[in-house]
Amino acid sequence: MTDMKVNNLTVDLLQDQAAVALIKQAHTPVPRKTNFTAININVPISTPGNQPENQLKRTAINEAIKALKEAIAALEAYPI
Repeated sequence: MTDMKVNNLTVDLLQDQAAVALIKQAHTPVPRKTNFTAININVPISTPGNQPENQLKRTAINEAIKALKEAIAALEAYPI
């Protein structure tokens, strides 16, 4: 189980894109410091024909997962 939650999932049919926002609150908040982790993912989606909302959201989630996997690979390959 994760503390990270989907905060927002938006599908924009006119722009053929989706936005997913994830957030995780800090376990021990510290005054005047950032007390959360936020990840925002904007992805293009293809929306052929009339699709039900749940199918559009599933497509958006699948594209966001692919983007996150690619981002993790890039971070792991980053030379330090």
